[in-house]
Parts: sequence; structure tokens; C-alpha cells
Amino acid sequence: MISIIIPSYNSSIELYKLIKIIKKKLNFHKYEIIIVNDCNLNKDIKLFNLLKKENKVRVFYLKKNLGQHRAVVYGLKRSRGEYIVTLDDDMQHDPNHMPKMINLLKKSKLIYAYPINISRGYLRFFFVKIMKLFLINIFLIKEFNYISDFRLFKKSLLNADLQNKILKYNLNLDLILCNSHFDKPSIINYKEKKRKVGSSNYNFFKLSIYTWCIIKTKISLLFY
Repeated sequence: MISIIIPSYNSSIELYKLIKIIKKKLNFHKYEIIIVNDCNLNKDIKLFNLLKKENKVRVFYLKKNLGQHRAVVYGLKRSRGEYIVTLDDDMQHDPNHMPKMINLLKKSKLIYAYPINISRGYLRFFFVKIMKLFLINIFLIKEFNYISDFRLFKKSLLNADLQNKILKYNLNLDLILCNSHFDKPSIINYKEKKRKVGSSNYNFFKLSIYTWCIIKTKISLLFY
């Protein structure tokens, strides 16, 4: 069984369309869809109540904003599947690539779909580019050559202890997944869609916090 976990924060208008496409693409698989409402500010209760009525969809509400990685782990703790897919709620991660990712499970327990284009603003792109160069060359975190929030992994890569550590200490999900996987993940490249509604929740401050989270995770893994 595959559990699709979608953390949602202020982009819920695209969620209904996303759910419909996922159902169409995975109609030959056993799956569930878990939406984690990460304390949305837009309070679109009607849409989430509508989504709860959809077959194979479960919705969970967080009382405070945990951020994307911890919201994913919150959903993972409540998932029933052996395999986990995570993707954003804004339709920039194209769900049409999910069957291709699933096929790669034959040779890997960790698969990333990595975008080959710029779709989220040039300032953010260049900041992320500089951040990656810094992390890869100074802290030798080679994983940041390919990781993304659009991923598929075997649930056993994150045992209960690792899940709790991510939730408690706000650690980086991808570094822990790569550390548990040992081998290099499988990668597919795709063209990321432009956001149709809303705007990115990231800014310089949040990206700086995210960078510190990665460094903190790298240090903690040295003593794990």
C-alpha cells in the first residue's frame, strides 16, 4: 500500500484538483491520501470538509504550524502504507510522474523527483543555489545535489525513533532518509509547473532557518 502525504499551508485551492489527478494516476494501486493541514491561515474549512468526504482521503489538522518536514512526519505516523509519497499541495509537483517513481521501487527504497527548471522566482533560486554550494562544499552534504520535497521512500527507512527526533528537534527529513538508505537514491528529472495560485511561503529568514536545520541535522547524525 502507498500513502501519499500532502502537507497543506495556504494553497488549499489547488488541493481538490491534485486529489483527482492522483486518484486517476494510481487507480491500479492500493493507496491512501493523507492531507496534513499545517495550521492554514486561510481557514478554508469548506474545502477540507469536502476533501474528507473523498474516498481514500484522510485529513488531519495541526494546532500550530510545524513546517513542511515535521508536517510530513506527522502524516507518516498516521499512515498505513509500506511506501510513502510526499508532494506539495500547489500542483508544482506533477503527480503524473508518480507511476514512474513507483516503478523505480524495484531497485531503490528512496526516489527523488528533481526539477530541471526555475519556477519559484529568481531570488529564491539564487539563494537556494548559494545555500547548496555552501552546504555541499563547506559541510560536505553531497545529498543536496538532488533532493527535493517530491519523494518516494520505503516507510521502514524512518523508524519511530527517527520520526520522534525529527518532530522534537526539527531535523531535516532528507538528510535522515539518505543516511538511513546508505546508497545513492534513484532520481528522475521533471519540469516543475509554475504556481497558479498563492505565493511561496519561503523568504530569506525561513530559508536561513532551513539552512541551519540542515547543518544541525548533519552534526546530530555524526553522533547518532
